[in-house]
Amino acid sequence: MNIDSVNSSLYLPIASARSETVARDQTEPGPARTQKNELSDEEKAQVQELKRIDREVRAHEQAHAAAGGGHVTGGPTYEYTTGPDGRLYAVAGEVGISTSPVSGDPEATIQKMRQVRAAAMAPGDPSAQDRSVAAQAAATEAQAQQELARSKRSEQSDQSTEQISPGPLEAYRQAQEASVENPLFDLIA
Repeated sequence: MNIDSVNSSLYLPIASARSETVARDQTEPGPARTQKNELSDEEKAQVQELKRIDREVRAHEQAHAAAGGGHVTGGPTYEYTTGPDGRLYAVAGEVGISTSPVSGDPEATIQKMRQVRAAAMAPGDPSAQDRSVAAQAAATEAQAQQELARSKRSEQSDQSTEQISPGPLEAYRQAQEASVENPLFDLIA
């Protein structure tokens, strides 16, 4: 995949809970089941597991968002599942982050890719997609470092050609001009 002009997303896939996955991008769990319908022990265990997954998913995505800084293209979005208690629980999420290089500025690209890598690896348990985004950012950073090195070599080459001593013909002309201005120059030379 060419990431030069693509905005990738950091994405944490988490295995769906035992319930059906429903809405995306909802921020609050749905209404709880009425107390008339008490949960069985198995359903209570499912709810506890869903609560744990929800906490982990939210913390994971918040870590991406916090570390991504100004390169985050939107806040975390979540996929939800309805638990046996009728509430929605986040079971997967993603945070969009720009992974495109900074046009014409390899130094800025290097800094940006370092931040993208940090954002991708921010959670304590980065997913395979997180690692993939970090690897893509590292590759883009390496390209920017090569471009920067080429640019610096080119600048050094330009400066060194300006500082080359004049050739014999130019040296003779300079000596002639100096002798006109200072007649003693011929005697010393």
